[in-house]
Parts: sequence; C-alpha cells; structure tokens
Amino acid sequence: MTLLEKIELIPDRILPKLQSKNKHVYFLWREVCHVFGSLIFVFLAYVISHGTQYDFSLIIFCGVLFWITYQEFYLHPKKYNQKLFKGIIDWLAWIAPFIIYFLIKN
Repeated sequence: MTLLEKIELIPDRILPKLQSKNKHVYFLWREVCHVFGSLIFVFLAYVISHGTQYDFSLIIFCGVLFWITYQEFYLHPKKYNQKLFKGIIDWLAWIAPFIIYFLIKN
C-alpha cells in the first residue's frame, strides 16, 4: 500500500463503516476531510510565506491545483469509476480554501 492510499483511508479509519450506514453522511464526511486537508496546505503556505520575503503560497497553490485536477479528473475516474459531479465537488472542496485565503490576504 502506497503512502497516498494510506492517506486516502484516514477518513475511513476515523469513522469506520460510515459508508455502509449512510451514504449521504459519508459523502459529507469525505468533503469535510478534503476541506481540512486543504486548510493544512493553506496553513503551510502561510507559514512558509510568512517566514520569508517571498510569497510561496502561489507556488503551493499551483502544485495543489495541478495535483487535485489530475487526481479528480483523470486518476479517480479511471481507478474508482468516479462520476464527474463528485470530481467537481471534491475539486471545489480542495480549491475553495485557497481562493478564500487569497481573497482575505490581499
């Protein structure tokens, strides 16, 4: 099992068997975890940029944007047969905190 697969299983380890109990609550739980993961990256971007004279937050955002776009619209549809709607929701859950950060920062 790769590191990325282990990270993907964290929400299922925190609330085991939630998917079989209630699909809608499981979907919301996964989105909350996506937003939390994105907030971690936003915080890291802030800390790294705050300690230097350069603004690394845009570089980190571009990396996250590239990876999440690749993952949600290429990898997940092939690997998990993920629907486009879920990919769009997941993508927004990852990108929205960065957009809010940039709006507040400037």
